[in-house]
Amino acid sequence: MIWAQAVDFSELSGDKVTCSIGAIVRVTDGATGTVELRLRGDDDKPDGTPVAAIVTNSAQDEIKAARADITKPSGPTLMKLVASTASTPGSVIASGKSMSFRSR
Repeated sequence: MIWAQAVDFSELSGDKVTCSIGAIVRVTDGATGTVELRLRGDDDKPDGTPVAAIVTNSAQDEIKAARADITKPSGPTLMKLVASTASTPGSVIASGKSMSFRSR
């Protein structure tokens, strides 16, 4: 898991929220890597409901972004970034990460 934090959505107006993520990503050893923004789950586990995903199979740094509209959660909600690979050996490396949440 890369990041986990409670986000208070009660301050946003409307019924929908646009969730956006961005990162500089790359993989090692020919892997395919994914960085996902996930909703809820346990703060110390790579679980939760996937909301938006960045996928790469590049060994060179790539700037990638993803976004999705979701129904606005009520109140403080655990949001997290989770990195995974579809194969081993190999890993996904994510730097320069950004996240934003805005009303729709």
